Amino acid sequence: MPLQGSPLRGRLADFDRCLELSPDDLEVHRRRGRVRFKARDFKGAVEDWSAILEHRSHDRDALKKRAVALRRLGRDAEAGADEELLATFESGV
Repeated sequence: MPLQGSPLRGRLADFDRCLELSPDDLEVHRRRGRVRFKARDFKGAVEDWSAILEHRSHDRDALKKRAVALRRLGRDAEAGADEELLATFESGV
């Protein structure tokens, strides 16, 4: 999806500015990851969700979304590892 002229482009620019001021704002990473995913920037989405997981390794939402984005990139082994980890969280193991 081309971003030029897209409302997503403006939203991404806003999130980029926020992260310049507060690079560790996990909620901004989460929201930018969603917008990047919608824009089909799966690599960028993985980067944002990975930033969340660096600080909160048990964040189920970020883990689940990163696995989906990794699958879209054809990185099935990495996605599978995320899904296995998520399953252990959900089973309480």
